[in-house]
Amino acid sequence: MLKTLQEGCVCEILFLFYSVGAFNMDASSETAGWLTNALNGLSKLRGSLKDNDLSNIESLLLNIILLPTIINWWSKRTVHNIPGLIVTLSSGLVNINGVDHDAVDIMFENKTGSIVYLNNVRLRNCSHQFPVTTDSARDIGESSHVLTFPDQMTGKYEKSQIILQTGQKEKTIIAVERAMPDEFFRHEPCLVRRCSKWRKFFALEYTAMVAEKKYSVRTTY
Repeated sequence: MLKTLQEGCVCEILFLFYSVGAFNMDASSETAGWLTNALNGLSKLRGSLKDNDLSNIESLLLNIILLPTIINWWSKRTVHNIPGLIVTLSSGLVNINGVDHDAVDIMFENKTGSIVYLNNVRLRNCSHQFPVTTDSARDIGESSHVLTFPDQMTGKYEKSQIILQTGQKEKTIIAVERAMPDEFFRHEPCLVRRCSKWRKFFALEYTAMVAEKKYSVRTTY
C-alpha cells in the first residue's frame, strides 16, 4: 500500500512539474538537461536511502517535502536581466491630475533580435533615497508601484503591457518628490547587491516573453 502511495506521490510531483512549465518542450536544452540531472539525482538519493533501510514512511515524506520545495523554487525563480533588452534611466517630468512632478524615465530598448512582449512592470521596495510621490499609482496588495506605458492614441500612461519589435524602444515613468541627483543615474550596483538582490534605491520587476521563452525579471538598483 505504501509503495502505491509513493508511486502516486511521484506522479503528482511530475504533474506539478508539467503545470509550472518545467517540462515545456520549448525550453532550452540546458534547462531540460538540468531538470533531467536533478530528477536523476533525487531518484538515486531515494534509492540509496532505501538500500540503507530507510522506512517507506520516511521515503514518502522525502518525496512530499523535498521535491515540492524544488518545484516551488523553480516556479518563482527570477533573473537579473535579459540579454539584449536594454533598460536605461533618465530624468523627466510628468503631469498627474494637473500637477507637475519631477520624475524618472525608465526606457526599455529591444536589441534581442526577437519580438519582446513586456508586462506587469512595477517598482518594489523603494527606499527613502528614492522618494516616490503619493500621486503615483500603488498596488497595496503587493506594496508596489505599478508602471504603465503611453497609449499611442491618447498619450496617457495607461497601457500595462506592450510589444517591442526589434530595435524599438518605449518608456514608462515614475513620479518622485524631488529631482534625483546625478549620482543616482551613475549608480552601479556592486556584485554583493546583485547576487543578494538587495536594492539601494528600488527593485524593478517585470515579466517578458522573448520569442518563445518567458522570463521573470527582478533588477535591483
